[in-house]
Amino acid sequence: PDSVRQMRMAGPDTLDAYPVLVCEGQPVRGIRVRTFGPYTDKLREGFAWFGTMVQAMHANTREDVVRGFLLMKEGEACTEFARRESERLLRAQPFLVDARIVAHDDGKGGAILDVSTRDEFSALVEVSARSQSPMVRGVRFGETNLGGTATLALLDWRDGGAYNDRIGVRLQRFLVGGRPNVMNIVAARDPRGHTVQFDLFRPYLTDLQRFAWRAAVFANRDYAGFTRPLGEGNALRFTRRAADLAGIRRFGPTGSLWLGGAMLSWEQHETEFDRPVLLRETGFARDTAGPFPSRFRNHAVARVNLLGGYRRVRFQRVQGFDALTGAQDVRMGFQGGVQAGRSVRGFGMRDNDWFVAGGAFWGDGGPRSYIGAQAHVEGRRDIGRGVWDEVVSGGRVAWYGKPAAPWLTQVGVEWSAGWSASVPFQLSFADIEGGVRGYGRSREVGGQRLVARFEQRWVPPLALTAGDIGLAVFADVGVLKAGSVPYARGDFTASSVGLSVLATAPRRSRRVWRVDIAMPLVADGRAKSVVVRLVSADRTRQFWRDPRDLMRARDQSVPESLFNWP
Repeated sequence: PDSVRQMRMAGPDTLDAYPVLVCEGQPVRGIRVRTFGPYTDKLREGFAWFGTMVQAMHANTREDVVRGFLLMKEGEACTEFARRESERLLRAQPFLVDARIVAHDDGKGGAILDVSTRDEFSALVEVSARSQSPMVRGVRFGETNLGGTATLALLDWRDGGAYNDRIGVRLQRFLVGGRPNVMNIVAARDPRGHTVQFDLFRPYLTDLQRFAWRAAVFANRDYAGFTRPLGEGNALRFTRRAADLAGIRRFGPTGSLWLGGAMLSWEQHETEFDRPVLLRETGFARDTAGPFPSRFRNHAVARVNLLGGYRRVRFQRVQGFDALTGAQDVRMGFQGGVQAGRSVRGFGMRDNDWFVAGGAFWGDGGPRSYIGAQAHVEGRRDIGRGVWDEVVSGGRVAWYGKPAAPWLTQVGVEWSAGWSASVPFQLSFADIEGGVRGYGRSREVGGQRLVARFEQRWVPPLALTAGDIGLAVFADVGVLKAGSVPYARGDFTASSVGLSVLATAPRRSRRVWRVDIAMPLVADGRAKSVVVRLVSADRTRQFWRDPRDLMRARDQSVPESLFNWP
């Protein structure tokens, strides 16, 4: 229409003359997309050079990429639900800081959508160094939004010492075929093995879509390390291969719906438990401490799985929860999913079992107070032996309290647990995500772990333009149960208190860099009096994700990309 063409030609502020409207089925007559880089505001004197440098290095997200995440096209009806969901899907992308969609009345019974997005800082450079020669031990560099195409591209190298140097590449596209399909490719030569992974999937992102699907292939060979409380750790050679093809469909209306589908899966893993080795800086060494205390079971299984789920959720936009000042969308309501699989014989598959997995989420609250809970459990029924094994569970319960913009109180409980694992498995407080801060050198291990966390955060209202900064005090208390994992020698309790300095760049970024200064309160023979660590993460996209040491024990066929909804 002439009004839309005139608006596009007149300049970026012309839409201000068009009144804002509520979408009630009006036809979409035009869509204007504006994308902004990470530093569009004028920086304070003395920092302007930094903004200029970033803008010169950065490529704004392309207009066609933004349009690919919109749930309304020109000529279609404009609804408030589709507008809010489109805005939320854009905000959920890791390469964007925020997104806004405003509908304007074109004066002729139609709607013009004004879409604006702001990018995260996309360049990524990380250097691993030490005080001894050679000082540089590793480099990782790349782009999280290569050329503004919603593509993450990373290259990394790490000195392997007496082993192979690690050389790895990762390519992940969040928009494939002009739609929010995700492709993930990982290929790496590891110091003692290799990793190859390919995923192509359409995650279930919104109630407005009818189908979700996944095709995945994974292969890994490495040495799985084990911690021994009273001696040098050892390792077993471990090989794992898996593949699956899955699809689900929506049944029922938006807002309260069911999901149903099926999956074909295959997994094979082998552990050379009779040949433990020591992984020393000088290379492999024979472990002479005696036979390995556990005998892990090797598996080769193909299954036919049924998938089901129920979803009744809505989303609330909040600020300053898992980010310092940035926006995120938290879930309200309930959703759950279940997988039930039966093994099939043939093609060298020797296992005869049932596999069951389930997960659920519940959340309620608002911008000032919010509580959420998420849990998963999975297990395998060995028909020949008549027992359950490979039982794995994890989850989190957390409350966020925000009485005023600068303040946030966060209280939570996290658990990770495994019983009768058939793959190399240990839990400890040393895990960087699931452990207790200050115990990164702990040698106590177990099969079940429970950690309670408290954090009081303060973001001072400083007039910073380059980023945000905050301070926090925290306390962690954890209980580690021995279970039946190798080298566990009893239950252990640990606790710590500390201070954190937090920062983001650019402002309202959802990736938080934090320096944690932790003081362990319970000695374990390895803990220092004060421990400092630097970590960075974007925790706004998922309420809970498995720690690394728990992830190893999970079955590779569980379709998280379908059921781990944002």
